[in-house]
Amino acid sequence: MLYLKNNCIMIHLILELVKRSIFLFLALLLLGMVQGCRQYYKVSTVKTVTSGEIKNYIVENKYIILHQDSLARCLSNPLITGNTLTGELIKLTDNHLKYLTTKTDKSNRYRNTNKHNESGVLNEAHLYLWESVIPDFNSAKQVGVPMSEIAYSDIYNKDKQKGHFFGTVGLGGYSDFNSSGMMNKLSINYIKRM
Repeated sequence: MLYLKNNCIMIHLILELVKRSIFLFLALLLLGMVQGCRQYYKVSTVKTVTSGEIKNYIVENKYIILHQDSLARCLSNPLITGNTLTGELIKLTDNHLKYLTTKTDKSNRYRNTNKHNESGVLNEAHLYLWESVIPDFNSAKQVGVPMSEIAYSDIYNKDKQKGHFFGTVGLGGYSDFNSSGMMNKLSINYIKRM
């Protein structure tokens, strides 16, 4: 009788340890889900920018940002005429000031909450000009930029790879495990076998 009682105590302790391990596992999955809900974007660099690329940016209604030296301005009403990009240079809106420089070799995080809506970053096309192409860049209004003067472009797009793995694993993992119900069934079945 004492042997059976000791076995039951041992089984109970093992089951309690397993329950706690599963709880820890579920807590880590939940943490992964929270991490997975963050928003990321990736930068695609175009080394040789063509008028076709610019036309695509215009058709997609991208927010075109021209960079010259250390300055950046928005190109409003862009138009391609032959091999020249024309438009009006205007001040950048506040929601496009934060991500003027970014990492091109890995994913970048942006906030998309009620208080901080930075999703506009997904609509940006950054065109980098060779040095001092436009005189008085900071005060210029109407500009015409030959395509040959655009060094390269960076396009910001939603990173569909990053931020979803842990969320998927977390949701799937939670539905497969119900720690207390599963452990109670295991303990009842084990005790019945004895």
